[in-house]
Amino acid sequence: MKKGTLKVLSMALSAAMVSAFTVVPNIAAAEIPAPVVSYNFESDAAGLTLAGEAKLTTLEGNGVLQLATKESHNETYAKFAADAFSNADFTNGMTVTIKFNPTGYISDWTPIYMLGDSELGSGDSAKNYYQLTQGWTSRITNETKLVDGYYGNEVSAPYTWDYISLPENQNKWYTLTATITPESMTTYIDGVQVQTATAGHLDSDQIFNNFLSNFKTYTGNFIGSSYYSNDADFQGYVDNVAVFNSALTAEQVAGIDTIFTSDNATAPTEPSDTEPGTATDSAIDTTPTTPAPDNNTVPTTPAPDNNTAPTTTEPEAGNDDQQDANQPSDDVDDTDDEAAVKAVKLNKKKATVKVGKSVKLKVKNTSKKVTWSSS
Repeated sequence: MKKGTLKVLSMALSAAMVSAFTVVPNIAAAEIPAPVVSYNFESDAAGLTLAGEAKLTTLEGNGVLQLATKESHNETYAKFAADAFSNADFTNGMTVTIKFNPTGYISDWTPIYMLGDSELGSGDSAKNYYQLTQGWTSRITNETKLVDGYYGNEVSAPYTWDYISLPENQNKWYTLTATITPESMTTYIDGVQVQTATAGHLDSDQIFNNFLSNFKTYTGNFIGSSYYSNDADFQGYVDNVAVFNSALTAEQVAGIDTIFTSDNATAPTEPSDTEPGTATDSAIDTTPTTPAPDNNTVPTTPAPDNNTAPTTTEPEAGNDDQQDANQPSDDVDDTDDEAAVKAVKLNKKKATVKVGKSVKLKVKNTSKKVTWSSS
């Protein structure tokens, strides 16, 4: 395509966007390192052992992992293979990310994931672990020392300790990402930093170091269940699970979804018949994939101080000169190219997105790679 063709396409896309969107920065998949292990659940869960109600299914056209549908304890979960992380070096840092959709609430301490050196039901015998819970709490313990996320040190507003206990906050997708370095640990919700701890003010300034150095040997790594028998299993769905052996930057965390393919056309049409307690046959695909143009969600950034939705402003229709004021003029003689560009359009002419909601945009009538942007 010529410059003029790209210019017209850019104008068409810009005219269809509204400022209510908070768009992920344009971070190429190559700029985010390959994860050690990752799952998008579109076709398999190779390497995971599924127990209880856990199974592959579809939700809103996407492949997902379904976990518990009712209250249970140490019954429904996914477990990583014992050697899933044994060939990676986590000494300098790690990142864990998971997208989840809660359908029920039992306890603040219901785990999203539990990574460490113990088994379910082991309780206080767990000496080293990293837990991220439904109470938005991220913590590491080392020989029973609690280092972050204790009661009274929860994430900042608008997320509170019992945020998921409110029905209006259930049945929505959230992305939780946590990074650990030898000096600090940081938690993000939908790309926004909400919790941090540094080694300097903890019980031991070596606790992050110790966890990172030993993580490759840990075999008790679970999604949706806890080392503590009193903790209820997570009720809902998870998607886009990845573990990196480096601490991603804030910018990389904001673009984390680019490592997953989100083209709904590739999702299975029926729930998988994967049986609980078994793993599928195909190998884990740990290679980052190129993001599809029709990304399944446009993330929205939670307001830091209140829940007021941003004011929506729409571009003035037909004001191409104003929209293109900073663009150089290009004369394009190829009328066939111009006709092709004019046929390119979005599936929505306008959309208003409230805080915590999302909308899917698709580009029709083109096979070209599309770059998304917003003012």
